[in-house]
Amino acid sequence: KLGYSYPSSRTTSSGAHHSVVPGLIEDTGGTEALTPTPEARSRVTSAVPLGRLGTKQDMANVCLFLGSDLANYMSGSVIVVDGALYQRGSVPLGNEITAAIEFFKERNKK
Repeated sequence: KLGYSYPSSRTTSSGAHHSVVPGLIEDTGGTEALTPTPEARSRVTSAVPLGRLGTKQDMANVCLFLGSDLANYMSGSVIVVDGALYQRGSVPLGNEITAAIEFFKERNKK
């Protein structure tokens, strides 16, 4: 999934809700497909400004916050949980993914 919608109990009559948008999260199908080997994982992880892949707990923490009283004045938020990839821009990550794909294509030809 590219994002999760989290309907809050404080949803307004207009139907506003929160969305949590994950980056590269460990132990998920998408990340496993992009990083099938330790080498690929290392290359892709190096493109993440915070220097690591996200965890399912990172995602859960944001959802817990949104469901708590700490977020009782928020509505319709989109929260990106991606280790600052969005702030950096997608070009470095795209370059690393492209390089990893090309590496594996060449390796499989041999």
